[in-house]
Amino acid sequence: AGVAAGVCKSVVAPMERVKILMQTQHANRHVLLRTEVPYTGIRDCLARVVNEQGIPALWRGNAVAIARQVPLKALGLSFKDALRKMVPPPDPARGYLWLLAHNSAAAGAGAAMAISLV
Repeated sequence: AGVAAGVCKSVVAPMERVKILMQTQHANRHVLLRTEVPYTGIRDCLARVVNEQGIPALWRGNAVAIARQVPLKALGLSFKDALRKMVPPPDPARGYLWLLAHNSAAAGAGAAMAISLV
């Protein structure tokens, strides 16, 4: 699960980078001093980043996101499994909705515990 989370983060990293640049452009001192033109849209931002900084710049900061995501997912799954073992197993006679509720509660609690640690 940790590797899958890292791959997913890497796939969406260019979109995240463009989103962050668009959101923070008005705090950029070059834009404030009018030495740089603000981005006019997503295409403009993407094209300027690639032209000015190169394609690898779209993944800038991705290593930190992966370093945070991998242990988060691993801890979440570990806590979920531990919590499922602590609670009595669901009764199949109660139906699939009860099984879904049991697994969802364990997954939610496991994710909350993992987020509080990372």
